[in-house]
Amino acid sequence: MTDSSDPEVAAARKLMAGILADKPVPTERGEGKKPATRKKRNNRKKPA
Repeated sequence: MTDSSDPEVAAARKLMAGILADKPVPTERGEGKKPATRKKRNNRKKPA
């Protein structure tokens, strides 16, 4: 049995708390996150 000061236990508790709260839980792999939407930049050069 692992003790409560184990970081893995703390991470698991945080994950479970997020699931129980019914919120998207961001993990190390970035699950539960929306993909970042990037603005398309206008790369055309202005005429001199």
